Amino acid sequence: MSQIPVSDELLNCLKWRSCNAQSGVDSLVNALSAAAEAWVPRTKPGFYKVWWTETLTELKQASIEAHDLCKVCGRPKQGDVFMRMKRAKVVYKQAIKTNRVDEESYFSDELNDLLLSKHVQYSGGLGMLK
Repeated sequence: MSQIPVSDELLNCLKWRSCNAQSGVDSLVNALSAAAEAWVPRTKPGFYKVWWTETLTELKQASIEAHDLCKVCGRPKQGDVFMRMKRAKVVYKQAIKTNRVDEESYFSDELNDLLLSKHVQYSGGLGMLK
């Protein structure tokens, strides 16, 4: 906490209550923003998508290309170009859904197996994992 940059203006405001409200709020917001920049970890988009695969990347690219072709052709509402775009989108969305469900299921199954492998000792009516 001592490494958070706090202006003298904010310190005086907090210590002596000798500042106007807006100035105090502005100083506090600046201090909190600086602290967040310094201490809150940042991740790239998609960092937590552990279920993402190279196949999904390829399906996404195919869907984008089919959409772009549809735009170039004047956004038809029927025909081969339209059906190609719709099919690519459906395949891509379904693959995302499948990968997410599979990953969640894997995690749940793994956690369930771990809990089942633990020995439960009863003490005073409460089950305690050991």
